Amino acid sequence: MNQVKNITYLYTRGKATVMVVCIDLTNYVTLQTNINSVPAGDYGPISPPTIPGYDPGQPLAGSAPIQGVVDIGQTVVIVYGYQRQTMTIHVIHQTPSGLELWKETFTIPTGAYGPYNAYTFPRFHPGVWDEASDPPSGYVTTPYAVITIVYVYDPEVS
Repeated sequence: MNQVKNITYLYTRGKATVMVVCIDLTNYVTLQTNINSVPAGDYGPISPPTIPGYDPGQPLAGSAPIQGVVDIGQTVVIVYGYQRQTMTIHVIHQTPSGLELWKETFTIPTGAYGPYNAYTFPRFHPGVWDEASDPPSGYVTTPYAVITIVYVYDPEVS
């Protein structure tokens, strides 16, 4: 007869997608892509993922904001750029008195390096690695390290 009924509707927010793309700024290769399904509405802030061997990611121009509002079914693409961590290698070829015969400088990604070898110079004996300098090959994990390898060349006596 006259009954009162309560009807409750349960609403769920629809889904949206937030895609995070990580780009190597040296060669513009995609390092990683993360696709996240999120409830429509407010999202973020979305922090850049940590990628070993790279400095922290920075949002690139043209990227969606790291925080905002996304609608049902919409896809937001956040693009972070990453700079590779490097090290500098100096290979110095010198006489025992310190006269520099040749010097090379390389900037390479952190990690394995070498081997860097002695050269042959006219009127000098073969070069010998100076044990007080850094080893001619190795592995470096410290970002922006500077490695200095020295080879010493004795002059030939005439």
